[in-house]
Amino acid sequence: MKSNNDIIGEKEFVCAEAAPGDFLVISFDEKDYGKIYFISHDANEKEEYKYLVANTMESLIKTMYIKES
Repeated sequence: MKSNNDIIGEKEFVCAEAAPGDFLVISFDEKDYGKIYFISHDANEKEEYKYLVANTMESLIKTMYIKES
């Protein structure tokens, strides 16, 4: 991949940077509208680079928590 433009679709909006070069995006595409995906910038041609992490922003936020030590 040459840049993040190669992996982030035209109908996806970056809502957070997960790690340097990896992102959480929300889809505005008709077929998966509102779903949140993790996009890895360092996947090769044989690996997946896009993973569904939540069906809605609300469900993503509800699954976040702070682990107390």
